Amino acid sequence: MKKKREKEEIKGVESQVLYVIKIILGVLLIVLGIVSLFLPIIPGIILIILGLILLGNRKIKGLVSRIIRKIRKKIKS
Repeated sequence: MKKKREKEEIKGVESQVLYVIKIILGVLLIVLGIVSLFLPIIPGIILIILGLILLGNRKIKGLVSRIIRKIRKKIKS
């Protein structure tokens, strides 16, 4: 019985660690995407999309889309 609980706890911790890594990687991709919009080294839009897919949060997607619109307006003017 104790071994089963220990295995379940380990699986829970592993899933939490993977979730945190997923969030960190998603945010990192979004930041790199925004930076690379100004530096034509890496396609920034692709990195932003990958970061949003990893995060999968609609609120964050809305925030990033507003930021992208503001950046585009500044670039055009």
